[in-house]
This record gives sequence, C-alpha cells and structure tokens, in this order.
Amino acid sequence: MLLLIPFTRLEFKTYLDAENVRQRLAAEVEPSSIFRQSIWRRDHRFFAGQVEENGRFQINRVIRYRNSFLPYIYGEIVDDLDATRIKLRLHPHPVVMILMPIFLGIFFFTFIGAGLMSGDLVQNLWVAWPMLGFLILFYTVIVGFFNFEVNKARQKLEEIFQVNSVTSHWA
Repeated sequence: MLLLIPFTRLEFKTYLDAENVRQRLAAEVEPSSIFRQSIWRRDHRFFAGQVEENGRFQINRVIRYRNSFLPYIYGEIVDDLDATRIKLRLHPHPVVMILMPIFLGIFFFTFIGAGLMSGDLVQNLWVAWPMLGFLILFYTVIVGFFNFEVNKARQKLEEIFQVNSVTSHWA
C-alpha cells in the first residue's frame, strides 16, 4: 500500500554557489507556526519552515486555507564541482500519508469482500464495479491535486534557485 502514496523527488542544478542558494531560500522562508497571527495578512513569505546552516531544509507553502494535498518539502543543498545541486523530496502531510492507505485498503477489501460474499455473478458486478470506480476516482483526485500543488512549489523554487536543469522522479 505504501507504493500508492504520491511523492516526488526533484533535483535542481544551478550555477549559483551553495551559500548564495541557501541565503536566497532563507529569504523566502518564514518560521513555522501552528497559528498564524492573521490568516488574511498579505506580508507573509512564500514558504514556512526552517533552513539550516548545513544546507538542509524543511519547508511548505504558506497558504490562507487548509489543503491536505499541500506538499511538505525536504531538501538538501549540495556543493558540486561546477554547480550546486538542490535535492528535494516532496510528499503529502504525514496524516494524509497514514490515512490514505487505510481508506484505500478499506475500499479495496470491501470490494474483494463484496465479490466473495455474493454468490450471484450479476449481483456481484453491480456491487463491486461502482466500488472499484470510487476507489480509482478517490486515488486519482488525491494524486492530481497533490501534483498540482507540487507544480506550484516547483515553479517558485526554480525561480529562487535560478535553475539551469531539473531532474524529476515522479511517483
């Protein structure tokens, strides 16, 4: 079931030096807080989280609404010979990562159970196929909205890092 959880790995390459990349990212990141002073204020930064001195960071986008599909971004800035590489791992909120396999498992086992308990093949199809369709729709919506939010964060990070090349591993 863990293979069904959407996540993305990205690697950016830029010709800026590692310290410059870290400073540029830190300028766009505000400290995380459980409760914002005002959800309607407009003077916030694009990301919240922390950027450490060693080049590791944990951030997510600052939004004024709740969104379960918002990716959590874990990254590392690595100084290479001729460039700087930024390695990113994006995944959903930890609660979503726990609940998604549970819900998908419940629907999957209900689908299997309905097929095994029903002795009549016609009745089996009328019960099982709508459940399978709902399962596929549920998963497609989650992956689609997660990838939509990943693209928003990716565009901003490419702008911050002045990216020359991107390697992505979508899952």
